[in-house]
Amino acid sequence: MNTTIRVSADISENARQMAVSMAKAQGWTSVQALFVTQVGPREYDVQLLVSK
Repeated sequence: MNTTIRVSADISENARQMAVSMAKAQGWTSVQALFVTQVGPREYDVQLLVSK
């Protein structure tokens, strides 16, 4: 399933890592970051492919 998580971070790599950690904390066992898009100063949307 595709999902998007918005995070605040200083750089895109940190945003990616944070979103993957958040998805795993929500119970997803397989998490893959597909795209990181900056949507504002220090704000990123991270598109993830997740499954249980």
